[in-house]
Amino acid sequence: DEPIVYHTLTIDILGEGSVEIDEVAIILPYEESYEDGTELALLAVPVPGWEFEKWEVNGLEDINNPLNLTITAEYDLVAFFRELPPAPAIALYPEDGEINIAIDLTFEWEAGLEGPSPDGYLFGYWVANETQPELEDVGAETSYLVEGLLYATGYEWQVVPYINQGGVRREYLYAEDCPVWSFTTEDEPIVYHTLTIDILGEG
Repeated sequence: DEPIVYHTLTIDILGEGSVEIDEVAIILPYEESYEDGTELALLAVPVPGWEFEKWEVNGLEDINNPLNLTITAEYDLVAFFRELPPAPAIALYPEDGEINIAIDLTFEWEAGLEGPSPDGYLFGYWVANETQPELEDVGAETSYLVEGLLYATGYEWQVVPYINQGGVRREYLYAEDCPVWSFTTEDEPIVYHTLTIDILGEG
C-alpha cells in the first residue's frame, strides 16, 4: 500500500491568549504530526482585555478565526493577540453642556464601563473655540482642581485614559474616540457699594 504521509504542525502565540484545535485547548508551544489531508479547525481565544488580531500561516497573514486548515504540508502557525485600549472616561462634573459653573471648580471623571482598567489619564481644559493644548498626565487621579476661570465663558475639556504597557520604552496604549465635553462658567456677580449722604446745616 501507499505509505501514509505525515506533516508537522507547530503553533505558538504572540500576546495573551490560547488556541483550541477542534474545540480542545492545546498546550503551547505546540508541535504534532498529522496525516496528509487531515482537516482541522483552529480557534485563537484571547484573555480578557485582549483581542485576536491575526494568524500567520507559514509567514502569510490570515484574519479568519476560527481558521480551517487542511494539512497538506508542514505548517508553522502563530496566533497574534493585541491588548485592548481602555474605554473613554465618563464625565462626572461638570457634565457636558452644563452652565453656571463656578470659576473655581474640581473636574471629576471615572473610568469607562468596558475594557481594561486605566493606569492613568491625560487631562486638559481650554477656552472653547481656541486651540486645544497638550494634555497633562495626571496619573491615576480622577479629579483636577482649577481656580480662577473666566466669568461667563465657554470651556471645553477632555480626559484620555491610558494603559502602561511597560517595557524599557514605557509604551502606552491610549483610549480611542475620547469625547470633548463643554461647559459655561457663571456670570460675573454684580458688585454693590453703599452710598451714605448727610448734611451739615439747613437743607
